[in-house]
Amino acid sequence: MPVHKRFLASNGREVDKIVTDGGVTGYIDSAIPIDALLAIQRRLVAKLKRWHAERRRIARQALRRSRETALTPSNSRRRLRAPMVKRRNAVTRDRT
Repeated sequence: MPVHKRFLASNGREVDKIVTDGGVTGYIDSAIPIDALLAIQRRLVAKLKRWHAERRRIARQALRRSRETALTPSNSRRRLRAPMVKRRNAVTRDRT
């Protein structure tokens, strides 16, 4: 449960100090309406959800790409062509 304390700041404004269970301290001007604070909170939560969704999407893409490369034959397994050697009795064309 967050600890809530109200005091006057050095600029003469009334400020609320909030300390969460995790030890995070926040200072909020008391003149800000509650509706505005709730709207800011909703926007922050939505932004955090979008960030997590993007991270999950990137992880899924990386996993999909690694599976695709695992299923394709590697370079060492490809059939090698016969070496390019000259035949003994090969007829050469005269380019004139």
